[in-house]
Amino acid sequence: MAVGYSGFAQIINSSGTAITLLTTNMGINPELNPINSSSAVGYGWKNAADVSHYANGVRNYRGSLDFDMQGDLVWDLINKWALTERVYSKQFRHSPDGTRYYEYGVGDDLGDWANLSKTTKRGAWCESFRLSTSQDSTVQASLGVLALMRTETEIAGDGYFDNATGYIAADCTSFGLTDPLNPSQGNTSPIPFWKTNARIFLTSYGGSATDYDVDAETVQWSIDLGNSPQILKTCNGETADGYGVAHAVVMGPMSVSGSIQLYKHGGIKDPVETTPLYADEANFLVTIDAGGGSTLNAFLPAIKLESDSYDFNTTNPVYRTFSIKGLGGKCISGAISAPMVMSIT
Repeated sequence: MAVGYSGFAQIINSSGTAITLLTTNMGINPELNPINSSSAVGYGWKNAADVSHYANGVRNYRGSLDFDMQGDLVWDLINKWALTERVYSKQFRHSPDGTRYYEYGVGDDLGDWANLSKTTKRGAWCESFRLSTSQDSTVQASLGVLALMRTETEIAGDGYFDNATGYIAADCTSFGLTDPLNPSQGNTSPIPFWKTNARIFLTSYGGSATDYDVDAETVQWSIDLGNSPQILKTCNGETADGYGVAHAVVMGPMSVSGSIQLYKHGGIKDPVETTPLYADEANFLVTIDAGGGSTLNAFLPAIKLESDSYDFNTTNPVYRTFSIKGLGGKCISGAISAPMVMSIT
C-alpha cells in the first residue's frame, strides 16, 4: 500500500492518448454478488448457521470518480461517454495509490466511436455524471463508473518505497498535460466558480430566449445525469477467476435534474405566481469559460420546477434556490432533443 497522492485516473481517447483527470476522490471496486443457499442439511441448535453453502455469482465493478473539471478536451470525452455515445464503453485506467493500476479495455479493439462493437464486455460505462460549483469552489465533476471486466498491473515492486516520483509526475510530458502552476493565469486547470454562469431562460416556440430574472446573480448551480444502466446476466457459461461474466451492459432512460441558487437585493421573482415556469418554454443553461476562447455549455432544453426554497436567515444573505427536472420531448431543429445537451462553442 501507499499514500493517496500517488493515485490517478485517466480516460483514454479514441486516438489512444491518456487524459489525466484532476482526481479528488475515487473508489471503483468489485461487486462479488455471491449466491447463498438457504438449504437445510441436518444442523442442530448448537452448530446451525444461516449460510454454509454458496456459489460465486456474476462479478462486476462499480464506483465513482470525483475530479475538478479541466476544459474542452475533458468536456468532449465526458460528453461522448455520458451522453452522445453512452451505450458504448470507454477505455479507462485508475490507481488508488500508485502501487498498482486497473485498466478497463485499454489496448483492446473497442472500435472507433462511429461504429463500436455492440457486444464488448471490455471497457467501462458511464453510470452517472454530476457537475456543480459554488462560492469559493472549483467546477467539480463526478462520474459513476460501471464495468464487467478489468485487469490489474503492479507498478512498483516494493510499493510505497519504490514509488519515488510517481506514475504520472515522473514524466514531465504526461504531467505537463494537466497544466500545473496556472499557466498565464488562465484559470483552466481547475476552473474556478467565478468563470461560470447558470441561467433559466423562457423561450416561446419559434421565439427568442428571455432571461427569467435578468438582474439576479447566480450563487451556485448543479446538474445531475443518471443513465440507469442494467447488467444483462445470462446462462452463458462464461467465467473469469471462478466468477460468472455478464453478457452485456444496456442503458435505460436518462434521468436529469439540477438546481440553481440566485440572489438579488430586491428579491427573486416567484416562479409560480409572478413569472410562471412552464416546461414548454423554460430551459436551463450552464456556461463555463474554459479559456482560449472556448465556452463549455450544459443545456437542459425543457425543465419543470420541482421545488422552491426561499428561507429566512439571520446572519447570511438570503438566497432563492430552485430544484428543476430536465424533461425529454423538446423538438429542436426538427428532432427530439435529449433531456441534456453538452457542447463547446
